[in-house]
Amino acid sequence: MGRKTHGAVRPSRKNARSGQREGFHDALVPILLMLCVLPLIVRLSEYDCGYGEYLWYAGSTIRTELYSYHKSRCFVVLAVLCALILPFRFLLYREKCRPWKTYLPLLVYAVAALLSAFLSQNFTASMVGNLDSFENVWVLLGYAVVSFYAYQILETEKDYRIVWYGILAVSIAMAVIGILQVFKINFLEYEWGQKLVMTAEQYAVYGGEVESAFTGNNVYLTLYNPNYAGIFLTMLASVSGVMALTEKMKKRKLAYTALFLLMLLLIWFTYSRSTLVALAAGAVVLAACLGGGQVKRLLCRGIPAVLVLAVLLIAVDGTQGFYYLNRMLDSPDIEPLEKLVTTEDAVELVYDGQDYVFTIEDETVRIRDAAGETLSVLTEGKSVVLHDEDGVEASCSDLDGETELVLYLADTSMDFVYSDDGYYYINTAGNLDQITEIPAVDFHGLEYLGSGRVYIWSRVLPLLKRYLLIGSGPDTFAESFPQNDYAGKLIYSNNTGMIIEKGHNDFLTKWVQTGMISSVACVIFYVLLLRKGIRSCRGSQNRSAAERLRLGCLVACACYIAGMCFNDSTIQTGPMFWLFAGVVLSGCQPTPERAVAK
Repeated sequence: MGRKTHGAVRPSRKNARSGQREGFHDALVPILLMLCVLPLIVRLSEYDCGYGEYLWYAGSTIRTELYSYHKSRCFVVLAVLCALILPFRFLLYREKCRPWKTYLPLLVYAVAALLSAFLSQNFTASMVGNLDSFENVWVLLGYAVVSFYAYQILETEKDYRIVWYGILAVSIAMAVIGILQVFKINFLEYEWGQKLVMTAEQYAVYGGEVESAFTGNNVYLTLYNPNYAGIFLTMLASVSGVMALTEKMKKRKLAYTALFLLMLLLIWFTYSRSTLVALAAGAVVLAACLGGGQVKRLLCRGIPAVLVLAVLLIAVDGTQGFYYLNRMLDSPDIEPLEKLVTTEDAVELVYDGQDYVFTIEDETVRIRDAAGETLSVLTEGKSVVLHDEDGVEASCSDLDGETELVLYLADTSMDFVYSDDGYYYINTAGNLDQITEIPAVDFHGLEYLGSGRVYIWSRVLPLLKRYLLIGSGPDTFAESFPQNDYAGKLIYSNNTGMIIEKGHNDFLTKWVQTGMISSVACVIFYVLLLRKGIRSCRGSQNRSAAERLRLGCLVACACYIAGMCFNDSTIQTGPMFWLFAGVVLSGCQPTPERAVAK
């Protein structure tokens, strides 16, 4: 854990004159493993999600997963290692301990998360993790630990250079994987690749059947989701871009610039629009740190290069039918379904301003309007188009000797039956469930924006008042969201069986899972991080490795925080952000080397 020597401004040269070399700081090992190894872990796992008790859950509760379970376990082990090292450092190098004040909000966040976990509506999920995420309470606590660890451990110029080399290594590895995926080459498509990520017993069951949920040209690296890959790549691009900008040696400057451009190219092929917001936020923070003169020079050189790159990317997109550009704007062409509920007396539908009331009477389906006037009576095998040829179709059928109402709308068939206590929808799980009106914030028809993200937010916002102090528990969002909002899912996803497992806004997800206090504490930490980082970087010459890496990681953190407005914290992206936060705050602290340099 110790180091052999402590240099001044340029330790390597000074130590060379005295015949000594600065030793490797072995406490950096957990940081390097989190940077270089953790993101690359892909391993098949089987787990029981435990959702069989819920009417909205379809399929087997035994699920398989490749990208999160083992990352989560390895991260917790590394976080525990960091937590064990810290007390020894405080005892042995008490004079080097840095102030804790900035990390007080994270302490509050950790306590709130732990409390929510112990009082969770699903204790097992909060402790172990669930549903392809596995961001359990120990992972959340680990984020705070590893950030504080990096803040305390990083000290000399060599420390920062080694961390940069780790970032460089994972950037190159991800670049290779990303380029292969651009050309639709995925190692999981090959027998040797599948045997690499699963046991022999698992291969006997799943061999040849492992497929990613995201296919085509989407770059998802080893991170499961292109959105996660996009955020990850924006952080790597931020650091490599700043290192290229501040590098003095021409060969390294060209190499770092090439890496930066390659990261941008791969970001494009994630087709993630939130990365544009993230990069814009990073650019604003970079401008705030550099100052007016440097920004003008950067713009004069950078704008032409960006324009050329944009033309090239658009040309490449043209070969794919302008897939990315077509995703830039969400289509408002959604079903004019205004209401669909089941009651004790009927199935009620409002479609494009027209009211329909369906009842099952004497082996027939009777359709009335809002005034009670009969519009049609259907017998078994008969159907009627109610709105127009592209609208609603209703039919009557037989289901195990019982009369069934079948509605066809939004290219989806929905079956309804009458039971002793009212009408029920037969969901994709084959269960009878009621469709009720779900509390929602009215976004005046804009719910389709962000690939339906605004729809999710409209349903999450009314939930927040339930979690002012204690959340539902880590990894329990799916159990808190109104999954029986079949009408909403039909409109905005054309899939009534889809499970909404995240809020697609990390601040809202945190509020629901670990409570308002935890979410506010996290925001306070972000504000302190950005404020301290910008103040420290503004006016800096950015000559030393510490100063350059501090600026690069600060821009990366800004990208991440902005991206979290449209994404969620995950085990794929979280560890790197929290490490970078620790790097930024450690770089803001004065050290003997920097004091001598000044």
